[in-house]
Amino acid sequence: MTEQQIIDNNKLIAEFMEAKPNLYTLDKDGSRNYFYEIHCGNIYEKAIKPKGMPFHTDWNWLMSVMKKIRHTEITMFDYGKRKFWIHNALAEADIEKVYIEIVKFIKWYNKEGKL
Repeated sequence: MTEQQIIDNNKLIAEFMEAKPNLYTLDKDGSRNYFYEIHCGNIYEKAIKPKGMPFHTDWNWLMSVMKKIRHTEITMFDYGKRKFWIHNALAEADIEKVYIEIVKFIKWYNKEGKL
């Protein structure tokens, strides 16, 4: 994965975790760089950029997302196939595979899974 893909994926996950942008800085071109306030299980960060969110490297951060996925309100039929791939990646204890499958799930959920 490229650095930009990680940043985009971390932002996607943060928004799924209901993180709120609370501060921003301006880039040279005038675009905003947001900092998020985020709660992930026992983890709390008041101001963190998506680039600094360790979802792709820290099991504690990633497992808090997994817990939220387990409590989403979608039918088991729709969730079943997607859950299967996440659980396979978990069984391999490969954080990158789990991260990728969680990102796929969130993209699907945002498009089709919400009730």
